[in-house]
Amino acid sequence: KENKIFSLPSFTPTQAIPGSWTIILHINLKSEQSNLLAKAISSLPSTEYGENESNSSMVDSWRECVAKLKESNLRVNLAVSTNTPELHVVRAISTEDSPNVEEFFQPKIRVLSHDVPQADSLERVVDFASLLIQYPSSPETVRQKFLEIDEMADRQYYYYQRGLKILGLADERGRPTNACFTLNRLSTEEKIRFLSYQFISSNVGLAWFNWQNASDLSEIESAKAVDFLIAVCPSLSEITVKRRAQTLQSWLRSFRGYEEKKEN
Repeated sequence: KENKIFSLPSFTPTQAIPGSWTIILHINLKSEQSNLLAKAISSLPSTEYGENESNSSMVDSWRECVAKLKESNLRVNLAVSTNTPELHVVRAISTEDSPNVEEFFQPKIRVLSHDVPQADSLERVVDFASLLIQYPSSPETVRQKFLEIDEMADRQYYYYQRGLKILGLADERGRPTNACFTLNRLSTEEKIRFLSYQFISSNVGLAWFNWQNASDLSEIESAKAVDFLIAVCPSLSEITVKRRAQTLQSWLRSFRGYEEKKEN
């Protein structure tokens, strides 16, 4: 057990260097644990480390962190030092190293947690998209108008805002995309069909197709949504996986419902 870290103590700020945004943190670990952590962090961009299945959780966490930082156009360099001479200062790794990390995982199917929707109703997705078109310069008006629908809780606003981004209807700043304007011009039934195409081209949609080796939505097994998320997004907790799986299943029912109406 000396060579494993089951829970990390808190980091303590010890020094901040002006002009370079360098922040030095201290963490109180045993010598064996500190060496293990330092080696793991320094190995994140390496092929050998990325290919080891037992390290997938740490690499996925790093990718999640990088994705969040890049959303805000932030570049972060991370360096670690220990009391061991050979690991006194570990080579810095950067968020710009992330493409290299992702290359090592191409044979595996992976999605980030923010690529998996939590917005159950595609009808509400369409409502949100319509509000973006109506009030493109007033995010607060969009929020207020959306929350008035079915007296939704405030967190639902953020779920659906993320849902639009996943489907390519809003950019990372929450502004309507060309796809959003296209959606707004379609009939009600055609909107669902259009959203099915957007879903297929999304990160999570494409991953589901690849994971099931499917060539059509009808080949996707809704009952395997939980298994799919456990396999491709290990950063999600057990409770969160079940909740996100319900959303995927809800979307799939809507897409298939449209196809059934079309056939009849």
